[in-house]
Amino acid sequence: MTVALPEQGAALDLAGPGAGLLAWAAKADAANRIARWLAPTAFVPESLRVRDSATGQLDLDLTIMQVTGALLKGDELDLPPMAALQVINIIPPGSGNPALAAIALGALLHKHGHHYWTVPGEHTATRCILRGRARDALPDQPDEEAAWTIDRARSLVGQQKMNDPRGNWKRQPATMLYWRALAELARMIAPEVMLGLPVDVEALDLDQPEQDGQQPAPRARPARAAAPRQRAGRAAPAAAPPPPRSPAGEPGAEAGAAAGGHSADSPPPPITEPQRRAMWAGLRDLGITDRDACLRVISDWLGRDVASSTSLTEAEAGTVLDKIREGRDQLAQRQAAEQAAAAAEAGQPEPGDPGADEPAPDYPDDPPPE
Repeated sequence: MTVALPEQGAALDLAGPGAGLLAWAAKADAANRIARWLAPTAFVPESLRVRDSATGQLDLDLTIMQVTGALLKGDELDLPPMAALQVINIIPPGSGNPALAAIALGALLHKHGHHYWTVPGEHTATRCILRGRARDALPDQPDEEAAWTIDRARSLVGQQKMNDPRGNWKRQPATMLYWRALAELARMIAPEVMLGLPVDVEALDLDQPEQDGQQPAPRARPARAAAPRQRAGRAAPAAAPPPPRSPAGEPGAEAGAAAGGHSADSPPPPITEPQRRAMWAGLRDLGITDRDACLRVISDWLGRDVASSTSLTEAEAGTVLDKIREGRDQLAQRQAAEQAAAAAEAGQPEPGDPGADEPAPDYPDDPPPE
């Protein structure tokens, strides 16, 4: 998909009515061309990639559009294109809302001539106070101040996120308090720097609203996994039936076989190492290289939250590998269609190499770390 001006290559009247829109359209066309070059590469972070929710396959057209938007927003923020790709995130990744990386906010404030500093002794794991002055502040104008405490964070962010052992609020509270205070201070002294864009730490805190003391709602189970497989013509039992008993009154061996080779008292066999390696290699083939993104896709396929591939059972790993095979087939069909279309456009009789302008990703041999 390409954004093009009404008359490509025609001279633009940048002094008449609508000159601003014409100039912006020229920027959008340039950003779209850059996005087409970069979208298949590793320079586009996972948060900007758009994937099919069912297969996890990369949607190249929507990714190009999303990268185009990030480049245009970066231009408004006076960021170079490659820097914009690194500091403008989509929260949640792929289909959420754009946000500015907190680490870039301080750099933008300094770049525009604004000043901020930490109040001495007021940057701890429970409290952070920042003060600052706008570049054009009047001499008698007092400094602006933003204060964030752990109690304030708990009331606004929520108890669930604050107590998450894997979350940043639990692992590095001092840093989180600093970024939240800086975002608040930036809106006081330099609203033109952010142009209404939230900071990513704010977006992450708000991406899943919750009530204190309650567990988050469980992930919706895909339709295909909503019910166990049944024999035709038989209704699902309300509870698992007791195993058949042998003449001596002990559970028969048939029960273990019916349960997939393990009894009700023993856990199902875990994922094997060959399955695990094949799974990570297959996800890389589908263009999913970020560990968190891989686990999100696996969770969607299985209908439950998966924090680590080692928690999968052998049967679940088989389901994931089936999904990967389906995704590979769809990807191969799409690549063949794209090559055929490119060959037809170039006047070639047969589809050939897509060329150096759209290189295939080069993935490492080792799976992502667990």
